[in-house]
Amino acid sequence: MARARRLALAMLAAACGCASSSGHAPVARIAFGDCRAAAPPSSFYVPLGDGYRTDVPLDGSCSDDPLDDPTGAMPLAFHFAIDDPAPQVTSGSLDGARVTVRVAGSRPTAVRLTVTNLAGAAGSAAASIGVTLSVDAGP
Repeated sequence: MARARRLALAMLAAACGCASSSGHAPVARIAFGDCRAAAPPSSFYVPLGDGYRTDVPLDGSCSDDPLDDPTGAMPLAFHFAIDDPAPQVTSGSLDGARVTVRVAGSRPTAVRLTVTNLAGAAGSAAASIGVTLSVDAGP
């Protein structure tokens, strides 16, 4: 998988005429929702026992490679890892900058974004999808 990702990055670099970077790790950033919003949410919660019903939007498109590519001309490769028994992708891709997933909601779910530049250097960021308890109003 990593070899295929490096090959895809090399092909993208050749196609765009970009020079290879010197190998500093890019900076990975995860936002829930649109990372370019004025105040993107820093957390996201699904109901305990949600059962894959709530869409969780993940956005890594604000990740960058400020040392090797301050203008953002070179492509980055993205990979989201979701610590859930069977995460469901409802839009996008786990190997894209943006993805919407659903999780079981049986516990907090760890999310890790790994961003790789053309030289193969990688940076990562972590976030957690929390769970909320419903409050029974009672009689």
